[in-house]
Amino acid sequence: MKRKRRWLMSIVSLLVLVSALVLAVSFRYFYKRELLPWLPPNQSLWSWRADGLERAPQALFDFLQYKDSDRSRKKLIAMTFDDGPYPLYTPLLLDILKHYKVKATFFVVGIHVREFPALARKIVAEGHEIANHTNRHRRERDLSQEELRGEILGCEQAIFDVTGERPRCFRPAGGFLTEEGILTVQNLGYSSCNATVNPGDWWQRDPDMLIRSSYRGRSREGVTLMHSGALGIVRALPGYINALKAKGFDFVTMSELGRQVGRPLPDLPQRTHIPTPSTEGPSPGLGSPIPEADDEYAP
Repeated sequence: MKRKRRWLMSIVSLLVLVSALVLAVSFRYFYKRELLPWLPPNQSLWSWRADGLERAPQALFDFLQYKDSDRSRKKLIAMTFDDGPYPLYTPLLLDILKHYKVKATFFVVGIHVREFPALARKIVAEGHEIANHTNRHRRERDLSQEELRGEILGCEQAIFDVTGERPRCFRPAGGFLTEEGILTVQNLGYSSCNATVNPGDWWQRDPDMLIRSSYRGRSREGVTLMHSGALGIVRALPGYINALKAKGFDFVTMSELGRQVGRPLPDLPQRTHIPTPSTEGPSPGLGSPIPEADDEYAP
């Protein structure tokens, strides 16, 4: 009886030891994955490591829940910036992207392109993709389909007049389109491009919280939604880029992402006539508009 009990205890102890070893190895892997390869000046080395320790269980849980078995595909992220260009934050964002050798996609507003043409040209000159975000940042719910068409074409014409580029991507103001609106966008030859990752940079001012919102690996491709007029993302962007690089992501533009996943974006058709866009309604002004409760990207 005693011998059986000893054998049973030995087997249980061995199973516990093996389980603990497997858990320790996986925990160590995800702890390393969650550590950011940078140290903010207001953090000690210990607090930095404690942050990684705190996030490791959630990273392990995410991996078990959303595991992607296709390891042959690259991990790709398209960083996008809405609403600009703006005279203060857009140059800072461009400097950071240039320093880290990262290309992004800027969804611009037509009236801002005409107001700050040098910044629009700088976006294109530095190898980033420029895309359509309506002429005056007016939401579809406030427009007829003909007015929505005018908003899209007005921004397209502004981009072409200033940069000579013809954008292929469109993102609606507020991130929402009805089925009728989707058809309007498609009939104009655009691909409607929303986001899969939304760190909430228009309201979140804490850089560390924004960085913690970085992609957790639920898919091997993603699109992050950021804003050209939000101070929070300017402060967080270096750490955000490093966090995504540490997770193994390569940075691409929206068009490149489409090519990589086998859905290349078509070129815009040639226009015979673009109507003069309406100047009615309030100007969006400087700074990213605060999202409203029924916006797709509202917190």
